[in-house]
Amino acid sequence: SFQVASRISPSNLGAQPREPLILADGSLLIPFADFPAGAEQSLTASRMYVIRSEDGGRVFDHPHFVADVPRAFPGGGCAFATDLSDGPFRGRIYAVWESGDFGGRIVSWTPRRREESGTRRELSIAYSTNNGRSWSAPKQVAEPGLGPAFMGCAAVAPNGTLGALWIQHEKYETNPRSYRAWFAASTDGGDTFTPAQAVSSAVSIPDRRQMEKIDYLRTRYRGGDYIGLAAAADSVFNAVWADARDGAFRIFHAPVRVSLK
Repeated sequence: SFQVASRISPSNLGAQPREPLILADGSLLIPFADFPAGAEQSLTASRMYVIRSEDGGRVFDHPHFVADVPRAFPGGGCAFATDLSDGPFRGRIYAVWESGDFGGRIVSWTPRRREESGTRRELSIAYSTNNGRSWSAPKQVAEPGLGPAFMGCAAVAPNGTLGALWIQHEKYETNPRSYRAWFAASTDGGDTFTPAQAVSSAVSIPDRRQMEKIDYLRTRYRGGDYIGLAAAADSVFNAVWADARDGAFRIFHAPVRVSLK
């Protein structure tokens, strides 16, 4: 059974929570992003915050700002992870989000409709060493020379390695659909990253005719916000993403091993 421990209402904007984290000191951290809840709230950007509880979620401190997302709706564009290893970066919190100006833009509220717009989109990663109260200058990760990057996620392995997974389009398109999954790692606490490596063995190219038959997929060219990264006990990362290499969306998985040499 469950009971409501607390309610968090930081403003009259909409609030989209992300996965909660248990930090190295045992406290609870809840990331969230705000967004406009109606046409009268004419925001052009969303903001990411974290809010922390030291008593199991009964009382929270005030939200701490992390970064701006340059679109009114964050969607699946931000994720968080924390280092619970016994390594030198234990306790560090990582945030990954979609930066740049490429993304969904509101063009109509009744009915609500969005379109792709902008010129660039990459992933930014920052870290906090003080339980989310302040954050480092962000680092950008993406494969150069390709299209916009989407849906970044992160995980920290038991050996302290930080992994980042995202999908990135093969080339810039106004209405992009073709992409691969990519991965990069950091062994120095998020200060530097390895060159991006393709995780997908083939390009995802959904069949437009199939997509037009399903209302959900008509405006979700990447199958929705379905991507994840987890690290096993042996520090092997497990990447999961939506892939339509044969025309229809399916779930794909790939193990990723990071050499520390």
